[in-house]
Amino acid sequence: MEVFIAYKFTGEDIIKLWDTIKKISELIKKTWNSVFNSFELLDYFAQNKMSVDEIYEYCTNRLDKSDMIIALIWSDDESKWMILELERAKKLNKKIVVFIQKYLANKSLLSFATKIIEFDKMEDIYEMLSDKNLYNFS
Repeated sequence: MEVFIAYKFTGEDIIKLWDTIKKISELIKKTWNSVFNSFELLDYFAQNKMSVDEIYEYCTNRLDKSDMIIALIWSDDESKWMILELERAKKLNKKIVVFIQKYLANKSLLSFATKIIEFDKMEDIYEMLSDKNLYNFS
């Protein structure tokens, strides 16, 4: 089983983003066999001189093979790529768990969700993933 992690990259604090994605991936791996996040492949994409379209195709293939998608939303700015991933996941009838920060005004991506989980701080997500099996989120 594989969990695909969707997140906004552009305009984010890269160090905070990497730390968050890494921690969430580690917690998911304790319950599921596999987790996919494109962040871990940035060097691979660069070494292979992959275009944005090639990277998107690579990630889309992994999304298609995944059992569940987790979308992390902690800013009001929308991500074109995340919207495309969520649209595709919904079309493929994937389970979509959206973790969204409580104070955000932009709730447009929630329409894709199978399950919505609001959080105050990232540690809340870590605690949820530590205490519960992801099957409880579907």
